[in-house]
Amino acid sequence: MGWNKIVFPLSYQAGVTPTTLNVQDIANSTETGAAPYQFANPAWVLKWSAGGSWYKGNFHGTHNIQFGFEWGKSYNFYIYNVNQGINVQFNGGVPSKVLAFNTPTTQKNIFTTRVFYLQDTWSIKRRLTLNVGLRTTTLIPTTPRKTATQMKTFLTVSSSDVCGLGDLVDWNTVSRA
Repeated sequence: MGWNKIVFPLSYQAGVTPTTLNVQDIANSTETGAAPYQFANPAWVLKWSAGGSWYKGNFHGTHNIQFGFEWGKSYNFYIYNVNQGINVQFNGGVPSKVLAFNTPTTQKNIFTTRVFYLQDTWSIKRRLTLNVGLRTTTLIPTTPRKTATQMKTFLTVSSSDVCGLGDLVDWNTVSRA
């Protein structure tokens, strides 16, 4: 069994308050105030695996049979926040546009994997060995329903409820040797 958890944060710098805006000037290639967004990427993986082997001699040669399975679940989340829900853009000091974001928002991706395998190393004669086996791998990706709260800046814009993609294409791979 294995477990791994990491969080990759991109936070606002010290001194940036929740009311500090991101201000960009496209013509002058400058950016002041807060960063365009704050981001965190918590991710974790849980894996189980087990395997075994069995040796049988003097059965039309010798056999070393190996078998096992793996099961895992991976979670990968993306959490975004934009101060006041807007970034302000200028063009040479002249107001150009306001970019509005419906944050905070969270995107979730979940992957489930299943692996089964069976292999035989068959030594028929002293200098003749065959390796035969079968392995099946299934990857099941899921994207759950996403929700975002009502925008802080533009209250007339309603909250969004984006339906998840559910179970996406399941990848099934069968290999034989």
